[in-house]
Amino acid sequence: EDISGKASLSFSQPIAKNAFGAATRLHEKIIGLETDIAKHQIVEAYEDYLAAIITIYHHWQESYDNLLIGRSSYTENMKLLENIKERQKNQVARAVDVNKINLQVIAKKEALVELEVEYDKYLLNVQQVIRHDGKTALMPEPSSADIEIHDSFEKTFDNFVDTSRTFNILTLLKEKSSLEVDKDADELLPSINLVLGGEITGDGHNIDNNDDMIFAGITLEWPFPDQTDRAKHKISEISLMETTLLTGNARYRLYTDIKNLFYEIGKEKRLKEIAEEKINLAQSILQDETENYSFAKVSLNDYIDAVNTLDRNHFNKILHDTRYRILMVEWLRLTDRLITREDIQTRHH
Repeated sequence: EDISGKASLSFSQPIAKNAFGAATRLHEKIIGLETDIAKHQIVEAYEDYLAAIITIYHHWQESYDNLLIGRSSYTENMKLLENIKERQKNQVARAVDVNKINLQVIAKKEALVELEVEYDKYLLNVQQVIRHDGKTALMPEPSSADIEIHDSFEKTFDNFVDTSRTFNILTLLKEKSSLEVDKDADELLPSINLVLGGEITGDGHNIDNNDDMIFAGITLEWPFPDQTDRAKHKISEISLMETTLLTGNARYRLYTDIKNLFYEIGKEKRLKEIAEEKINLAQSILQDETENYSFAKVSLNDYIDAVNTLDRNHFNKILHDTRYRILMVEWLRLTDRLITREDIQTRHH
């Protein structure tokens, strides 16, 4: 009985379009970059949220400090009114003096109403942010030492460019756009496969009298891309150009924005120092005017003006303190130092 035998083996390897898994790895790289970009964007969103909360807190603290000044001023003017009334009884002060101080007290009371409402509004904002039930009283804690910018601006900005999350995202976006161009271009190319194989034929179970054959060749698949594929590739090229321009322009735009912020921070720092000097002088003047008025060396108008000048300088100092702290929050946010991914992970744990 004749029994014929046959054995064959063939191997096909792409040599163009996904050769050795190149297209697959390209796709995986794009997915990996998208994941990295998304992680950075999550941190960015968390940082923006935190900056908004801190800003609300600083405004709440400002309104609280203003309220304390307003209450103190109202109380002191009430004491002054009682003193003037007593002096009137002793025929030392005139009725017009009593009316002047009474008008001053009413003005301080009016300002106090405004300050109380302002404080209540910011307190409500804080309660909403922290989901406070309102059963316990909230009070802002005294601010710790102000954050300072110790390095020069140029050194700080260069470090920001080299290590910041913002420029890391821009780099990743550019790399992703470049890979998208490669991927879309790859879709337009034909698929070429290298084929290697062999075949053995013969008689009998052991394939005796065999006739060996070895072959090699290539197979070609041409995709015939339509207009949609070509347009997709063109769009990805344009996107890469836009991303490249964005990355280049971002440095100049951020440099300008951060430099202007640097100037504003320096200005507010100087203004709050000046405000402190003015408070010290206003306090000294008020002490002298108090003594001078008691000896009738100055008019009541001079004394009232000294009181109001001190109050204005207190409010002015609080204003510049708050502006400085809020600008520093923005500085940390823009330079990606307000929060890090490690901070988020620590907070969640």
